[in-house]
Amino acid sequence: EALLDRLWALSATGFDPVVLDKLFWTPWTTQLSHADLGHLCGNLAVLTYCGYRVERAVGASGLLAVLAGAVGVGAGCIVLFEDLPVVGSSIVAFGAWGALIAVGFRFGDGISPRWRRFYGTANLAIFAFLFAGTFRGGDLVSHWGHAGGLIGGSVVAMLLAPSRAAPG
Repeated sequence: EALLDRLWALSATGFDPVVLDKLFWTPWTTQLSHADLGHLCGNLAVLTYCGYRVERAVGASGLLAVLAGAVGVGAGCIVLFEDLPVVGSSIVAFGAWGALIAVGFRFGDGISPRWRRFYGTANLAIFAFLFAGTFRGGDLVSHWGHAGGLIGGSVVAMLLAPSRAAPG
């Protein structure tokens, strides 16, 4: 039972645990725990692809701001609208995906045609397929967390200046 209490203290994101139980750190630590290897690999694939592209466009500090914004908005949505324990880095993966699309819209003309296909709407078909797959999880998937991460990452990316190392 002590192990379950420790796991709860790392992955409990919702109104009761965060606000009433004062587990304020859990929106951040929940990004580090996963249900199984498939869950971890799926999140890492999206985060690696999108995170690399976003970092190229807005720099390392910009990527950190995007991920922090994604966790902040995603956790806020979970705290307000769900009371699920949440595990996995899908909130930051969705935040990086939202930032990737936002970068394509914001800096699209400044990205050379060679690299433009990796940004913006060029990725919508791939990620629409991945996003649709999240609905198979039913009540076990935090749709509010995913939506909040997507919105948080997108908004922060729209506010950032382009990196000098941006592809182009």
